[in-house]
Amino acid sequence: MIGIIAVGLLVSAVVLMIGEFEGAAVVQLRAACIRVGVAMSALWFAYPRLGRLPGWLITSLLALTLVVAVRPRLLPLAAVLGVVLLIVRPRRPSARQATTAGSRRVATNDRGPR
Repeated sequence: MIGIIAVGLLVSAVVLMIGEFEGAAVVQLRAACIRVGVAMSALWFAYPRLGRLPGWLITSLLALTLVVAVRPRLLPLAAVLGVVLLIVRPRRPSARQATTAGSRRVATNDRGPR
């Protein structure tokens, strides 16, 4: 479905370029069709891999995109924060840490029957 929308938008942009349409509204519509069509195409190609992205990364990217959309002057800061998030990301415990953590016994005061 995403691919059909992307192709439809790009075909619409081509029709608006070739056709005898004039006016500022047509220019804006054509530009919007191109931009959204290209973005939808990228989403269509990336869609199979999106299910494997961690939740924190998706949330962070959406938040940074929202910040840049509201305040475009914060783009350099958002780019730096994005790089920092990729470097200092939450780490999964290694296989060794996971097995040793599971085999530890919890000390209790229960000494059994007296």
